Amino acid sequence: MKRVSVAMACVLLAGWGAQDAGGQLPDGSGQAVPATATAPLQASASGVAGLPPVPDARQVLSLISDVDGDGALSYPIVNGATINHWHAHAFQSQQTRYYTGFAWLSPSVYGSAQAHYPEPGQQAVLAQATFVLTPGAEPAWRWEGSELDIGAFGGYGRGNRVDTARQVQSWPMPDGDLLLVVPALYDDSGITQRTLELLHFSGSLPQGGDDRRWRHLGTLDAGSDNSASCGEANPRIACRDVTGQLRFVGEAGQTLPVIWLVFPENAGKAPMHAVQYRFDPQTRQYRRR
Repeated sequence: MKRVSVAMACVLLAGWGAQDAGGQLPDGSGQAVPATATAPLQASASGVAGLPPVPDARQVLSLISDVDGDGALSYPIVNGATINHWHAHAFQSQQTRYYTGFAWLSPSVYGSAQAHYPEPGQQAVLAQATFVLTPGAEPAWRWEGSELDIGAFGGYGRGNRVDTARQVQSWPMPDGDLLLVVPALYDDSGITQRTLELLHFSGSLPQGGDDRRWRHLGTLDAGSDNSASCGEANPRIACRDVTGQLRFVGEAGQTLPVIWLVFPENAGKAPMHAVQYRFDPQTRQYRRR
């Protein structure tokens, strides 16, 4: 990526709420879990209030793939792969404002493999293009750079689709880094599975090797809804619709927070429980504990 200086302390353009130091939430063993969370980004489709319009999705896809999709938000690129617009996020790192567009790329296919359906374990690759707001310049949003591979997610050769019914949340860090949590969905045998996609923004530009500006830190299971295959559709299956509530917990000496997913009671049939995830620096992924 192109080198530019980056300030510290990320701040969402819409600001974020103070951490909630109240409420104690029990996990399965009765352990108290502090509930902390940040407020989600609020941005319009064309940009952020009071700022120039952000780059559109077509520009993001073209800069990532170097292929013009003629206005499409999903189109073939090379070797049988497609690029697909996924999500966008605007934020501020002290005096510098950023806008990032994300896309997922389906796996490349060759020859006779094009006639076969993708396997369940075949993931899509996440990519990104980041822009920096430059006051007085034209265009106002300057392209900083793109990354073609910031991690893999999804299945059957597709990325998990963004769930607009749940809120995007984030955890800003003193060194300028940002943990972005994007809610997503995928369908599996009549059940809609809910996930959380974890994305880490580095406040320092990559210095080579395996460094990334953005990196996918894992997919968390966050509930499910089987309403399409229960009740009147299938009286033998009980209906269940559960969504885990995200909680961040900061720890002394650790930059990235501990993540708790708290699952509510299921109409009195199952007790509330919570699942803890911690960042593993060896795999650079969040792992369940």
